[in-house]
Formats: sequence, structure tokens, C-alpha cells
Amino acid sequence: MIHSWFGKIGKQTKLSAVVLMTATVCLLSACGEYFGQEWPEEFDPDKLPSITSIDGLNNTINMYVGDELTMNAWVGSNQLSALNDSLQRIVMSRLYARADKGDTIVMVRQLSLKAMSAGTDVVTFSNADGDWSGWCRVAVSERPSGPSSITLPRAILTLMEGESYKLSAAVEPVQYADDDLTWTTSNRSVAGVSNGMVTASSTGSATITVTTSNGLSASVTVVVLPDWSHMVITGFRYESIVYARITVDGEPFPDSCMYTSLCGDEYRGFGAERIARGITYVVFRVGSNAGRGDGISFEGYDKKNHSRITFDKKFTFVADEVHGSLSNLYELSGTREK
Repeated sequence: MIHSWFGKIGKQTKLSAVVLMTATVCLLSACGEYFGQEWPEEFDPDKLPSITSIDGLNNTINMYVGDELTMNAWVGSNQLSALNDSLQRIVMSRLYARADKGDTIVMVRQLSLKAMSAGTDVVTFSNADGDWSGWCRVAVSERPSGPSSITLPRAILTLMEGESYKLSAAVEPVQYADDDLTWTTSNRSVAGVSNGMVTASSTGSATITVTTSNGLSASVTVVVLPDWSHMVITGFRYESIVYARITVDGEPFPDSCMYTSLCGDEYRGFGAERIARGITYVVFRVGSNAGRGDGISFEGYDKKNHSRITFDKKFTFVADEVHGSLSNLYELSGTREK
């Protein structure tokens, strides 16, 4: 029996699978010919190269029923590219391939496997010279009728008004990666979604959900913040000023971050980054109608990672009070939400 595929020596080779191969096929004739042709002078039929290794051996290969897999073989000594097509086929014919359970679980034809039914099988390979052998374990399972799981890369997504962000869902098994997904939002006025692209419209929160064709789903909470860079604090009777050194997750003044201050849950000032006398700092101008007693806290937003930043320190508002100075900056240490 002569298989129909032949490749180039020195390259990885591929074969198609349909018949169980349990013995070496001898293609050499006693009269010094092969396939009706004379041997080239530079080749000795008794010293043809043989299979020396196969990619993926001594490991477990996972397949679904009906799948076909072609393994890749390598030869030793002479380079296959130097051999003509007929000689290549002779070299490849020196390979024994056998599945322990016959064709019950996996059918084998030299380097090709076909998964027949669910179960576990062991395929062994060896060359005709008997100086090389290898094996692989094949685990065959029924092909799922649809995705078995779907996940989103994060649980919370923070955006500012007007921003957009593309969510990508991971679907398993991978052959269902292009499954027909449905995206929905719980609050279209806050955040809309189309094919995973989330657009922030107004402050608040919304739940974005993605659903597979067979009903599996995953969700992310989208929090929309006002655009602090356009915030104008007016109408307050009193003001306090904070000069601060900002550190986020141990990094001083990270790029793409912006900051604000709050009285309770109300935004009361945008933190503007400044450099003076070679010193980098953030200045907050905090407004209040209570001369004393309002609790002041701070918040940040990482525009690159779309994460909110929380800070560890707060202080009580006192009219016209200044916290920190260029020579002694108020220290604010923040942490990005995960």
C-alpha cells in the first residue's frame, strides 16, 4: 500500500488519515528499481534515511470526535530535499504506526490520526530499522453543540462621559470564537453597546451583558464619570487649596491619570498638574458653602486602563486653609480598582 502524499526532506511532512497502518510497507524491489525507475547513483537503497522523531510525541493530544490531525515527522542523515519524490515516499513507508485500541477510538495512517469515538487511546510509532520509537496519548471527547463558556476580561469598566471602549469576549471551545453573540445594556442612557463597543453617554452605572447562541452569558459593570477636565467650580462661598504629591500603586504621577476632590459624593474641584521650581505637584481648589466641617476626599481616573483610583487620605474642610506647599507637599497615595 503506497500512501498518496509526499513531501520534501528536511521539512515537516503531512499525511491524510483513513486506514489503520499496522506494518511497514516495502516499496523496494529485488531488481534494483523503485517504481519502475533506476536508483540514482548517489543513493544506496540500504542506507536511506529513516524517521527519527515526530512532533508532539510523549504528550497527550486532545481531539473531538470526527477531528483529523496530521503530525509532523523529521528524518536523520540525508536531507529529504535532496531526494526525489519516489524516494521520499520510500523513506516515509519505513514507519510503523499503531493505535492500541485499533480503529475503535483513533484511526491511524502513519502520521495522521482521526478521532472515531470518545475515549482514550495510545498511538505508538517506530521506524523499520528498529532504532527509534515514540508514542502519544489521544483523549477524544464528544464535540460540544455550542460554546461551553464565555468570559469578559474585567468585572468593572470605568469610563468618562463621551469615551468608548471595545469589550472582547473569550468563548470556549475556540472553534466557537465566532459564535453569534448578543450584547445588551441595562441602561442605554448611561452606556450603550454594539458588537462589544461600549459608549459612555452620561454619569451613572449600567450592566453590559454578552450572551452566546446557546444562552450562556457574562457581564461587566460600567461606571460613567463626569469629564473632570471640563469641571468648573462656581457658586461656593469658601475655598481650600491642596498642594499634593500623587502616587498610584507606588508610581509617582503616572501618565494618563487625572484627579478630583469631593465633598461627600459631590465633585468639588479638578486637580491640575503643575511644575514649579522643578517640582511636580497637583493643586486642588476645593469649594464649599460650609466654612468648616465638610469632609474632603480625593479620587482619580486612569484614562489608559479605564480604572478608578481611590486615595487613602481625607481631611476636614476649613475655609481658606492651605494643605501642603511646594516645600512640603501633601502626600496622596492611591490604588487602581481591579
